Amino acid sequence: LWGLRHFFYYALPWLPERSLPADNWSGIRGICARWSPDWAIPDDEFAELVRTFEAPGTLAAALGYYRSFVRGIFGRASRETALLLRRKTTVPSLALAGGADPALYIGDFEAARRAYVGEYRVVEIPGCGHFVHRERPDETAEAILDFLGPASSGGSDESGGSDESGGSDEPSEL
Repeated sequence: LWGLRHFFYYALPWLPERSLPADNWSGIRGICARWSPDWAIPDDEFAELVRTFEAPGTLAAALGYYRSFVRGIFGRASRETALLLRRKTTVPSLALAGGADPALYIGDFEAARRAYVGEYRVVEIPGCGHFVHRERPDETAEAILDFLGPASSGGSDESGGSDESGGSDEPSEL
């Protein structure tokens, strides 16, 4: 449960709204530093992140994730949450895991495998922290593209018929 302490903190009614933006959003910078210790968020990217969180409703929406989790476990919705958690996911799913993520361990992803009946693939990116898509965008894209499979080649339209344009990617005039 120690690893989930942030869930309970961010679920508090007013404290996160005050603490996260304090001191030029140092709370968010601290999250980045703790969860991805070998990655320093670039200043321009951090500035964009702050602009996003300052947009009306954004911080409340982000905290709503944590609040709904806690309400789902302990609140009125706990019965419905328990029923949902027993259902198996049937769609193919990809989990990207940072090998050096102190918030989510690779074993957590492997343990989640029991919740899937369809394809469930875990890709560990060694040496990466929590923010895999920001720390290693090329490896993230490669893993996603590999999971999705090869792109279909030209030559047929969506209905399976022949492509009358001769397979060219250039727009044709009518």
